[in-house]
Amino acid sequence: MFSVLAQIFLLAAALSADIFAAGFTYGAGGIRLSSAAALLLTTLPAVVLTLSMGLGGAAGSYFPEILGRILGALLLAALGVWNLADRSVHEEVTRADKNQDRFVTCPEALALSAALSLDSLAGGVGAGTGEAVYLAAAFLFGVLTGLTALFLGEHAGKCVSGRMRFRPGQVGGGVLLVLAVLKLLC
Repeated sequence: MFSVLAQIFLLAAALSADIFAAGFTYGAGGIRLSSAAALLLTTLPAVVLTLSMGLGGAAGSYFPEILGRILGALLLAALGVWNLADRSVHEEVTRADKNQDRFVTCPEALALSAALSLDSLAGGVGAGTGEAVYLAAAFLFGVLTGLTALFLGEHAGKCVSGRMRFRPGQVGGGVLLVLAVLKLLC
């Protein structure tokens, strides 16, 4: 049980790398988020992660276990490679402040939150489980790692604006590749 919870935590943390990148961009640009916008940016991806894990678990019951593990690992690996190559988070973040007032409200954050949820959808299906305790853990870990990533990203953006040599989302891509290997082995 502990190893499954650890993998769910790592998945949630990896998927929060884009939230960290969004927070970093906001912090570096001096853009503030309303509390409701911050909650939306972290809760919607957590809900999508939870629902897609349940969907992946339900779909897995129709396939042999090894096929489900291989498909799940392939999905996680593809998502990891995508995150390593993707450069669009910065563009979406800066477009979220539609009225350019340097303050993001809930309606402005909705499109970015939906975009951040796409990774959660693919990652959740790939990690699929139908057990309620794991689904609850996925939601809790998703919200907690998302809020932590957003907060840390904002502060890091303020501190090291313009001095980073890699995109924060690349770390999440690497973690997803590790999870893909673990999915095959465990």
